[in-house]
Order: sequence, then structure tokens, then C-alpha cells
Amino acid sequence: MFTFSYTSGTTGNPKGAMITHLNLMSTVDSIRSRNIFITPNDVHLSYLPLPHVFERVFSIAFLAYGAVICIYGGDVNKLKDDLALARPTIFASVPRLFLRLF
Repeated sequence: MFTFSYTSGTTGNPKGAMITHLNLMSTVDSIRSRNIFITPNDVHLSYLPLPHVFERVFSIAFLAYGAVICIYGGDVNKLKDDLALARPTIFASVPRLFLRLF
């Protein structure tokens, strides 16, 4: 077992999903199947909460490929400033948005 991912319960009772190492690494590896190739030259601006499974997977993918992760300042109203400072090369958002910026 690698981790648990819990839902907020907005569609019913809160639930916990068990995420294994194999689940996680398969998902990280599948990023390449979407023609998204993360390199050590890439930069990610992490602004989603780390408990969000998408942010967790994307951050681990960046770590696995030796890329840079910048953490936003905590104020979504200043996210534009954080983007200008971090200059991310790939922007990951929900629902399922991958955008190569540079």
C-alpha cells in the first residue's frame, strides 16, 4: 500500500481508496502514453491540494523524471503572480488538463 485517497463525500458518504505502488507508477507511466514527456528541464507549479490524487500523481511524475516542482504561495487570487515567477513549462489542472506552455 502506498497511500489512501479520500473523497469529500459530496456525492454520498466519504470514501477511501487504497492506492498501491503499482497503481501509482502505472499512472505515472501512462502520462507518456498521452505524448507528455516530462524532462529535467520542465517546471510544474503545484497549486492543487496535495491530498488531491491528481496533484499527487503529477508531483510524483515530476519527481520521477527529475523535473522541478514549485509550490504556489497559497493565495489563488495571486496565482497569476506565482505563474509569472515559476514560469511552469507544463500546466496541470482539473478536470484533466495538460498544457505544455514552453
